[in-house]
Amino acid sequence: MGYQYQKQVLRQQYGNRCMLCERVLQKKKQSYHHRQPKSCGGKGSIDNGVILCMECQHIIHQFEYGTEPYAKLDTLIAKNMDKYRK
Repeated sequence: MGYQYQKQVLRQQYGNRCMLCERVLQKKKQSYHHRQPKSCGGKGSIDNGVILCMECQHIIHQFEYGTEPYAKLDTLIAKNMDKYRK
């Protein structure tokens, strides 16, 4: 399963919505985010991926994976994924 296919599935699954700030996004304003970074053992799979806007992608990457601020943001992402999953 290719990277572009994964992004397409996530866009459809969550209605082109950023899973952090909840804004509906144009395709060119979307960023693919690995909830668990690949450098920390995360997989390049749909289950580990989420669509974020560019601003939220920048915000979450200011924090190191595994820290409390990152965990709080990831908890909000998980909540929104449940809320918007089609």
